[in-house]
Amino acid sequence: MPDPSPQSADTAPTRSQICDEVGRAVGSLWQRRSGVRPASVSTEYVDDVVRCTIEGGDGSPEGDEAGNSLLPRAYELEARAAVVRLTGRDVKGYIDKAAKGDSAATNAFILERARIKY
Repeated sequence: MPDPSPQSADTAPTRSQICDEVGRAVGSLWQRRSGVRPASVSTEYVDDVVRCTIEGGDGSPEGDEAGNSLLPRAYELEARAAVVRLTGRDVKGYIDKAAKGDSAATNAFILERARIKY
């Protein structure tokens, strides 16, 4: 029986790895909810904020013509869940800046403070 190589608890992903994973998750969710693949997704993780900038996604997870607003809410919930899973911290706030014209859409996730072990 092969012995799987154990990973120590100290081997945590770096912030750049977390940014890459969050960017992939948000880009995939954006494409699924809006129907348009974004040209690029850049992510930054500074202190207690994860910010994703989505460029080239002509569509957005908006409601339909009948005013159904479930699409953006579903996108928000799925994006929050991805950030929680990847950062290991709860999201206490979400700020969405929709794309206007040539500008990029921005999603900001405000995280709970990191717990410090003494």
